Amino acid sequence: MKYSDFINNYQSDSGIFILMEDLNKGLNLDPDLVMLGGGNPGFIPEMQEYFYLLYQELGKNKKLFFDMIGIYDSPLGSQEFREELADFFNLFFGWNLTKEHIAITVGSQNAFYILFNLFSGYSSDLKKNLKILLPITPEYIGYEDVPLNKKNIVSLLGIPESTNEDFFRYQLDREKIHNFLETHYEEIGCIAISSPGNPTGRILSYNELIFLKEYSSKYHTPVLVDCAYGFPFPNIIYKQQTFIQSDYFIYTFSLSKSGLPGIRTGIVVANPDIIKIIGKIQAIQFLSPNRIAAFLLKNRFKNFEFIQQCKQYITPYYLKKRNLVIDGLKNAFKKSEFLIHEPEGAYFLWIVFPTLKINTQELYQILKQNKLIIVPGNYYYPNLSEEEKQSPYYDGDKSIRISYSQSDEYLLKGIEILRNTIKEYL
Repeated sequence: MKYSDFINNYQSDSGIFILMEDLNKGLNLDPDLVMLGGGNPGFIPEMQEYFYLLYQELGKNKKLFFDMIGIYDSPLGSQEFREELADFFNLFFGWNLTKEHIAITVGSQNAFYILFNLFSGYSSDLKKNLKILLPITPEYIGYEDVPLNKKNIVSLLGIPESTNEDFFRYQLDREKIHNFLETHYEEIGCIAISSPGNPTGRILSYNELIFLKEYSSKYHTPVLVDCAYGFPFPNIIYKQQTFIQSDYFIYTFSLSKSGLPGIRTGIVVANPDIIKIIGKIQAIQFLSPNRIAAFLLKNRFKNFEFIQQCKQYITPYYLKKRNLVIDGLKNAFKKSEFLIHEPEGAYFLWIVFPTLKINTQELYQILKQNKLIIVPGNYYYPNLSEEEKQSPYYDGDKSIRISYSQSDEYLLKGIEILRNTIKEYL
């Protein structure tokens, strides 16, 4: 076969590829595998029933059903759905959006692929190679291989600080971010951050958003905030999450974590100029996004019904599981053996084992042999410099991410396997 250089970005197994392969094996192929690794949402009975009834309602109307599956949409997604979403955000946040500020994408992961490559790579106009700045790591495993050149990501470490006797929290290293942008602002095409954070569950505070806004305005650099797990949907948050509106801010939302990963629907809120470009790219990539969400949730944002479902059923479901796993870990390990990042949202726990004698890549392989899947921490520091890896703040080799979206039985079984396996390495 004769391949172009395009293949160079996909020859090796990326962290997100391994994660998704593990997820498929754990959920579809090997029922004995305890899957605490992937990001598949839990099966919440009330949400499943809700979506099932909506599908049944659609199926009763043949014209609607065939319109849904038989007609292409705009490359930006359903105009009616985008108008409904704009009205929803305006009512909910007091923003001033139109449909021109909104694009529907084939999941938020695809939105990242478009946006990261839109703002990174060589710019003939600027005569510079632009990069994506991740202002705090650990950060989402799926970002690293999104740019066509993964070297176009720059990562900065967060500073771990104790928040109370049970948790710690990575804080933005504001001085380092300031110094970096002061000297490198011309080559930064975009600042990207997840909130709630994946893998840590940290939620950006209002002051942190204002801090990022100041630099985005000063250097005319967009800030991409990934809200796949956040407010107001799917609302997997355990503290208040705030937002600000700015021409330089791009927000991405997802319907996957509400229980709809199979229909791959992402939502981008951005400056209309950016939205237009997304539409042009999507037309080339796959003509148009699917119409299922637009038909399934028609008027459900307008009357806030979907948002109420998320608040009533999704938030308490994950809060209960979060507390179950935290209690299980406290019972399984001595206080000196592990640290948990304060989980403010999402359905992950970021766990650091300060005295671990092997790196977590090795631990991952051993746990996998023992029928437990976790994600090793080193994947969450995309393109981190060797200098940063020597920092005492780097936890990649001593940390893991676990998901608590599975059944209580699996969660407790997973903690047991983890404890029995890791104890000889602590």
